[in-house]
Amino acid sequence: MNLNDGNTTHELQAMDKAVFRVFKHSWDEELLQHWENYPERNLNKERFTEKFTPVWVRPMTINNICNGFRATGIYPFNKNIIPDYAYEPSLK
Repeated sequence: MNLNDGNTTHELQAMDKAVFRVFKHSWDEELLQHWENYPERNLNKERFTEKFTPVWVRPMTINNICNGFRATGIYPFNKNIIPDYAYEPSLK
């Protein structure tokens, strides 16, 4: 038995698999760079928009979105892409 700590719905989240994962990584890098330039870590509304917008747009590509649907097996349909252990009861 595999130690399943998630659930099947996680396996079907195309945007989580491709777009949001890239966004989170890019946003973390952007914040670290910002904190290096502004040690007081002040991120006002104006500065937030300047930082957030390019990071948000970067992963929002047709290719990334399509890869997310492919990774979940939604499109093109692939019933074998989700591992069997994902269907087991959650341990949480």
